[in-house]
Amino acid sequence: MPEDNKPAAIGLSRGRLHLVCIDYDNDWQLSVWVLEDYASGKWTLMHIGDFPGLLGTPRRVPTEIYESVAIHPACNLVFFTGGEERSWSLLSYDMDTQKVQHISSLESRPYLPCLPYIPCFVKWSSDGH
Repeated sequence: MPEDNKPAAIGLSRGRLHLVCIDYDNDWQLSVWVLEDYASGKWTLMHIGDFPGLLGTPRRVPTEIYESVAIHPACNLVFFTGGEERSWSLLSYDMDTQKVQHISSLESRPYLPCLPYIPCFVKWSSDGH
């Protein structure tokens, strides 16, 4: 892994393994890494951003918590959960436009588990086996 153990999401996007981190010790810096070489384990920094700035706030509010959930399999889109106490949300961040979109309110459930959906295209036989 390219950084110390930080809260992260890992996923396959456009055929390459990506790692999304939020560095809480470094003013909530968002970084997206790409595994360039599977054999050597070489990771390359693909994108870096100031998380509070992306959210349109000058600095982090102490009651805010954000966690990376997933990366889109086909484009430069990252998904997060979090927000301030009692206003939790599911958010997306487009690395190309550097815009954050609110997707859905999660009400008052700060630790609602979110797992990425991975479609299965296995063809089932008519008898179910």
